[in-house]
Amino acid sequence: MHFFFWQSILSPHQSPYIRALSEIDGCAVTVIAEQALSPDRKRLGWAVPDYGRAEVATCPNQSVIRSLVYETDPYGVHLIEGWRGCQLSAAIYSAVSTRRGRLGVISEASKDLGWKGPVRRGLYKWYCRAYGEKTDFVLTMGQKGVDWFCGCGYPSKKVFPFAYVPEAAHSVQEDFNRSTDNEIAILFLGRCVPGKGCDILLRALQACCDYSWTLTMIGDGPMKPKWTALASQLHITDRVRFLPSMPRPSALAMLHSADLLVLPSTGQEGWGAVVSEALTVGVPVICTDRCGAADLLREDWRGEVVQAGSVESLLSALRKWLLRGKRSNCLTQRLRMWSQRISGPSVANYFLSVVNHVYLASERPEPPWYSSELW
Repeated sequence: MHFFFWQSILSPHQSPYIRALSEIDGCAVTVIAEQALSPDRKRLGWAVPDYGRAEVATCPNQSVIRSLVYETDPYGVHLIEGWRGCQLSAAIYSAVSTRRGRLGVISEASKDLGWKGPVRRGLYKWYCRAYGEKTDFVLTMGQKGVDWFCGCGYPSKKVFPFAYVPEAAHSVQEDFNRSTDNEIAILFLGRCVPGKGCDILLRALQACCDYSWTLTMIGDGPMKPKWTALASQLHITDRVRFLPSMPRPSALAMLHSADLLVLPSTGQEGWGAVVSEALTVGVPVICTDRCGAADLLREDWRGEVVQAGSVESLLSALRKWLLRGKRSNCLTQRLRMWSQRISGPSVANYFLSVVNHVYLASERPEPPWYSSELW
């Protein structure tokens, strides 16, 4: 079967499972993107991801689009990146539906906060009425995505939980620069923008001054000066350090040395790829219920999901993990083994199971990350 992935950029959060899919016998894969990388991701040092055996094309013109849609495998499956944010989506939908081809959507839930929330929901309901009948299935990020698309009118039988997949951190040294003292190394890794909730994190940690901890915040953005000032007001500057954005290998090395990752988002996180990255290198996570990746924390040995915007909820979770002490080698290995369930090959096999369910009436699959069993 031939799979066509139509994307806005070549995404390192999708390349691992697409690369694994391209290596499965009987699967041909083509990736088409509007551009290789966006300017802001180039500034952050992102590299063009490895898609393995998949054919890759960027900046397609109308001739290329027509050739891929009309002159290739009539039973091929075209995967578009939602209805918004990817200019190719509408054109591909129109072309595929005209020839009655196979069509799927890969998308996050839309942001539903503020006065724009109802507007976005109304828009997605319109998308459902306009496009839903000819959409064979929707792969959406986490249970939040499932709730969103079902709430907008898509039949539940067409909607499947999905996930972003991090590249394996092969280049990170084992136990890189792990501290030998008793301080719990807490890490925030992300953009310093409204909705990331780091003011909540700082206030919660200020109430934990009787524990031994340090916080490292990696990222840049307009909120960074305000968070720096807040740390000073809370008299915790001796425990908090602010570092600039850095290339992925350097950020992964910092992540690898942490005892706990915290993603305290108060705004909508479609997924929260850093949660997947942390678990992959053996670091437990606390995130809020605004993150799609909260799906990965269904059992408390991997971390905890807290109420977004609540200092009390985050404080309670932090105290539990601070009491546990530094990350043990046993927990590290257990997390790494479990995280094979969100590896490229695992998600590729799940993707194929969804496709076989939709088109060949096989049993409906369960996401591999729903299981607690180790591989």
